[in-house]
Amino acid sequence: MRQILFGPFEGTIGSILTYRSCSSLLLVDFESFHCLPLSPVLDRSENIIDGCTLMDCLKHFTAVEHLESYHCSRCWHIAVIKHLSLKSEKDEVILMILRLLSSTYRGSKFDHE
Repeated sequence: MRQILFGPFEGTIGSILTYRSCSSLLLVDFESFHCLPLSPVLDRSENIIDGCTLMDCLKHFTAVEHLESYHCSRCWHIAVIKHLSLKSEKDEVILMILRLLSSTYRGSKFDHE
């Protein structure tokens, strides 16, 4: 296995799209980054939440998104769920498994928690 060395602000982010109703896997994509466009967490009045931490910003950045305008060939649904995941060294095995699932079972049911 090739060793990947990252600087203090570098890493890999994984983007996983699954259909909301049938959980079919649409896309698994991995990108390297040198910085992340983190924004502070805002309240309903668009003010920065008091005590907002870096971890709060990372959780907000990687929060599940609900997207529309994707059409599933297995069901009637057009909405997908987008998951982002930041990679650490211990996640290398998980990334390899997701890549394998993506290439082997593209469009098949993908169970996730």
